[in-house]
Amino acid sequence: MLRWILTPMLMATACVADVRPAADRVDAILGQPLVIAVAGDEAGDFRSPIETRLDDGRLLDAGVFRLSPATPVDGGWIGPVARWSALTAADAFRLDSIPPGAWYALVPLPIDAVGQGLWIDGVRYDVNWLPDPERASLEAGGRRLWESPVPLAARASDDLSRAIEAISGDPFQRWRVRLIEDGIAPAGERERTGPDGTPIEEVRAGIQASDADAFLDALASSHEARWQLIFGRLALIDRGVAERMRRRLGGVARIGGRWVPCWSSDSVALRLLQGDLLSPFVDDETRALRALAWMDAQPKSAAWVIDDAGGEVFERRLEPTLGVLSLPARLGALLIEAPGPIGGPELITAPPRESIDLVSSVPMVERRGRSITPRTNALEIRVGRHTNRVDPVASVPGARPPGVEIGVLRRDWTMPALLSGDEGAGALPMLDRTASGLLRRVVAPDAPSDATGWSLYLACGGADPSDSVTVWTGPFGLPRGVWRVSRDGSVRTLFGPPPGRVTVAPFESGWAMDLTLPPSVIGPDGVLRLGVERESGGTRSAWPRRMLPWQEEPGRMPIDTRVWSGF
Repeated sequence: MLRWILTPMLMATACVADVRPAADRVDAILGQPLVIAVAGDEAGDFRSPIETRLDDGRLLDAGVFRLSPATPVDGGWIGPVARWSALTAADAFRLDSIPPGAWYALVPLPIDAVGQGLWIDGVRYDVNWLPDPERASLEAGGRRLWESPVPLAARASDDLSRAIEAISGDPFQRWRVRLIEDGIAPAGERERTGPDGTPIEEVRAGIQASDADAFLDALASSHEARWQLIFGRLALIDRGVAERMRRRLGGVARIGGRWVPCWSSDSVALRLLQGDLLSPFVDDETRALRALAWMDAQPKSAAWVIDDAGGEVFERRLEPTLGVLSLPARLGALLIEAPGPIGGPELITAPPRESIDLVSSVPMVERRGRSITPRTNALEIRVGRHTNRVDPVASVPGARPPGVEIGVLRRDWTMPALLSGDEGAGALPMLDRTASGLLRRVVAPDAPSDATGWSLYLACGGADPSDSVTVWTGPFGLPRGVWRVSRDGSVRTLFGPPPGRVTVAPFESGWAMDLTLPPSVIGPDGVLRLGVERESGGTRSAWPRRMLPWQEEPGRMPIDTRVWSGF
């Protein structure tokens, strides 16, 4: 017995570890294999198997894997979702070059290893032993405590189903699927046995060090178990805090009449929070305070501009349409304060986690038609104690030679962009798929001086044969004319009078269209209200504002057509 105790001590004095844990702390969950990121001084340190032992001298069959990022998938509303591939160290070194990524170790731990330290390449590391999540569940009140943060009415939502499908393939986010399904409750037969009924402890003990798929599954399971422990511990301290955190991490909101995912998705911040809440140096009171501090830093509301070209009212003001979403810490209605249609403050009750559209008011910053570039004016929208800033257009730009710039068209809003209030986040399509153009006056040389004729030219990059552009005119919600122009040259009138001349032409990296607008779409005040929408490769983009994925029409830009001169 003395020989087994002295062996690791002799190894520690005889060599320096080639491979070591990448983090400052090693967290191990009772009854689960240990999955940890590991580092070395150089890649060659991973050519040979690493030696892992317990304090009692038992040698553990550890495997080393290279985790590499793969092409993300489009999660729709929740944005791009990461994908990962894994190779054993031996397979990684057989390639011409090692893929980018990080090294991980998978160490099957026997059930009686609890309390011991872990030796890696002759150096001992303390282990933060965490209990079985099943125990945390029982201590926190059993299955009655664990509830999904998603209402039953929302679980059949297409947007939620698409999000679940996307995150199911990400081992760092798969835990969120269980959170949505059943509140990530750790009790249940599916966690006690493998697919063929084998006890789960035997399944985990039998994981092969050469099985990359098993490594990815163990990585996902380890994150799921960590969040189960976090929710269980928080529920013991303060059930209300646990419920609020579940809602922040896997909740939904009703936006535009649809149930859609609405959760905190910053993966780096969540991993830091996870490590913080599982720290052995944090007492229960501090653990709850840190969870509350993280939730207090999350957005309490969101506001965005839907349409800029609302009607012009007296006192030289414009009436943009805004979207507002309330995300209160505790479920309950909040009060929205926004500039009303005549400039005075307007108070509206905001239901929790449900968006509302409101018509606001912005004073114009210049005379109509003076500038070719639209100017904006910041508005403050207060939701409870939280203030959002939006920048609707506060001028009616003039159509002056050579024309009014259209674009670049921007992609639909995503959940991370909307909740962060960053209108530019993920907005631009890939460089070879952008679309932009020009609105200009076109009349024959011998036409009368007061003759009108306006053309929208748009150049679209990309090779999608089903590419199409839809042009909207008239007020938002009350269009005067809508036409769809396809890459193949077909033109369809969706609403209003037929367009004038339409020309479609290909070029080397895309195609271009030129559509002459009928005079009737211009208002009696000479203002053209214009919006553009494009569908290409399953992706939608729009101008002048980003659209929600389920929004039916784009916002409009007001353009003064009476100031054109020179050409």
